[in-house]
Amino acid sequence: MIYDHLDNLDMYLPGPVSHKILSFVKSPPLEDKKFHLEDENLLAITSSYLPRLFADGLYESHFKYIDLQIMISGEELVYYHPINKLIKDKEDRIKDIIFYKKTDQGVFFPITNCMFTLLYPQDGHLPTVGYDLAKKLRKVVFKIRESWLQS
Repeated sequence: MIYDHLDNLDMYLPGPVSHKILSFVKSPPLEDKKFHLEDENLLAITSSYLPRLFADGLYESHFKYIDLQIMISGEELVYYHPINKLIKDKEDRIKDIIFYKKTDQGVFFPITNCMFTLLYPQDGHLPTVGYDLAKKLRKVVFKIRESWLQS
């Protein structure tokens, strides 16, 4: 798991990938939608939502995609816990997601419009936790196929 400022994204992703992501974030679309930026290798999912309490969520991870989570407006907490310390509950390989049994453990990172989290398949994460449950948030989650970055 990587938590850093957007100015440093180039340190973690190849230049062409980070430039495509930063270009998208400069003027993100207003609608909630999935965008194929590089076929199935790089997806952008924009969404607006109300945050939830930590107790209302489950940790998740992914089989083949890396999540890059960037806030467009608002602030949320993303909780982190390594998956080797979590108990698997259910999985869906088609949707590329694994959910884990509830736990009250983990550390959190505040995500604002200048920060990001880069979450690898071994990184359990519980996003969309909020400070103000009545304030709508807007975020873009980039799905980056891990094997694509390694090729």
